[in-house]
Amino acid sequence: LPSALPLTRRVRHVSASFDDSHGMITVNGKNFRMMISKSTGCIVSMQKGQREYVISALSECAVRGLTGANAQPGWGEYDKWEAFAQENCARRLISINASALSDGRVLVERVTRLDSRLIPGASVNVLTRMWVAGDGNITLNAHFTLSGIDSVERLGLTWTLPNEFEQVEWFGRGPGESYPDRVESARLGVYQSTVTEMHFPFTPPAENGGRDDVRRAVFETEDGAKIIMRAQTPFHFDARHY
Repeated sequence: LPSALPLTRRVRHVSASFDDSHGMITVNGKNFRMMISKSTGCIVSMQKGQREYVISALSECAVRGLTGANAQPGWGEYDKWEAFAQENCARRLISINASALSDGRVLVERVTRLDSRLIPGASVNVLTRMWVAGDGNITLNAHFTLSGIDSVERLGLTWTLPNEFEQVEWFGRGPGESYPDRVESARLGVYQSTVTEMHFPFTPPAENGGRDDVRRAVFETEDGAKIIMRAQTPFHFDARHY
């Protein structure tokens, strides 16, 4: 019998173009524009129509909020947490470039590095790639490599959205908080909440509001504008107003 090979489905992307002058990489598409700073490598604007969808995005994160297990010096993993806290971490943009692809999308490639000021030689190296289509559809891949340290509290990317993206829906564990060490305590499903409701005011302030084992997260405004995030493998996210 002939071998049964899966059919390859060709995806048609809305074409985009880019300009890399004036200190910015600007990707333009169909009623869509995204601007990336060439000095930081971060997204500083993402507009569709007249709406701004992003205030800033793609800053690397190698730290999480403190928990009861590491809330004081000498406790738990406090030393690793402190090593990459914002005030103890130096960020460098190594390189950034953009190129036009044959499928009509724009590829933006960025290399960054986080260096700890407290642990000599400890760093996080990050290669980030974005495939940007002209309709605002973005495929994102980030590869993190640790050097001089065996683990950190978290690896991820931070997005700062306008306040009006208050409504949240996710397909993952819920409805309450869930984390890798207690993920089975929450049921898999589709849940809705708000950014405000997802915050819990621990005393002293601590990590809160996490949602784990997530396949899709949607942030929406009252008039229906949406930012949809999907991943090939389950991910963890927090959303808060600060």
